[in-house]
Amino acid sequence: MITFSRYLNTYRYTVSLTLVFLAFITIYVLFLNHIMDRLNNVKASPEYKISYKTEPPEELTKTKYIFKIYRNAYIEPILPITEYNVDKYQTVSSSPTVIDNKGSEAKIRDGFIYQIEEPVIEIDTVLVAQKNTIISSTRDGKVVAVNYDDGDIFHRGDVLVEYDCRDVRAELTARRKEADFTRKKAFRGQKLFKLDIISNLESSLLDTEQVQAEAQRELLEQRFERCVIRADYNGRIVRRSINPGEYTRTDRVLMEVASLDDLDAEFLLPSRWLRWVNVEAPVDIEVFETSKIYAAKVTRFHGEVDPSSQTIQVSARLEPYEEPLLPGMSGTAKIDAHDIRSQGITGYLETGRRY
Repeated sequence: MITFSRYLNTYRYTVSLTLVFLAFITIYVLFLNHIMDRLNNVKASPEYKISYKTEPPEELTKTKYIFKIYRNAYIEPILPITEYNVDKYQTVSSSPTVIDNKGSEAKIRDGFIYQIEEPVIEIDTVLVAQKNTIISSTRDGKVVAVNYDDGDIFHRGDVLVEYDCRDVRAELTARRKEADFTRKKAFRGQKLFKLDIISNLESSLLDTEQVQAEAQRELLEQRFERCVIRADYNGRIVRRSINPGEYTRTDRVLMEVASLDDLDAEFLLPSRWLRWVNVEAPVDIEVFETSKIYAAKVTRFHGEVDPSSQTIQVSARLEPYEEPLLPGMSGTAKIDAHDIRSQGITGYLETGRRY
């Protein structure tokens, strides 16, 4: 009986150990499945990658951008290139990668994502002024003088157009006299009020008359200033549409003017080249009229890509030159992708979203 009891206890103990072992195996398998699910989710994510290291990078742990999964497996966010130093990042991984929207990995070479497929491109271009202004009439009336003709150069503050404003001048003279008279009345009223000869109400009425007269005078002076149109900057008359002696109405176009600053070159760049071209990228502009090449740099991209031609309008500022170039001259813009890369300029599509 005692022997049977011992065997029974041994059997129960063995069964208990077996159940505990099976429970442990089940928990371990579930844990591994959970880890694999996390790894699979990370691999499918366009924002993270998996690294296997003995220790996480110090610069990433300080910013809390790295997360430990299991043992030596870590999740590292794929940050935009502009948000970290590529050289430091390459010390963490010898071949840093980014993951595009399709989930495929693209190697980063020297901080550039896109490989150069077309080293050089030549595009038709035209020279334009930095500032181009259409001047319209500021009032109804007769034009008595147009001081500049097509092609003439003017300077900031010069009078371009004069109107016949004899009526405004006469009214302004009267308003100035009236403002001077009300100012004297208000001054005398203050003295009489101090002597208690007039009431406070009467003194306030005199002050009000002075304020109204001054406001009328300022209004007439502003109207008189609009009797002439002055230049806002140094420039050249591009096209004149008015002659002395003509009557004009408000908002009629009188002339078109352009600044004398260094010219810009505008051209249509294939949108694919946004991979390699960005602001400050060097451009060589060959002008047909002079048969010379002028250095320029990209200053801005216009607002949208034309979907029909798959091009975007680009402006490039010419560096200082000696020849008297004029807006409207045409030529060829030459862009060298290798030259851009050699200056450390990343493409517009490589800089990451900035808004």
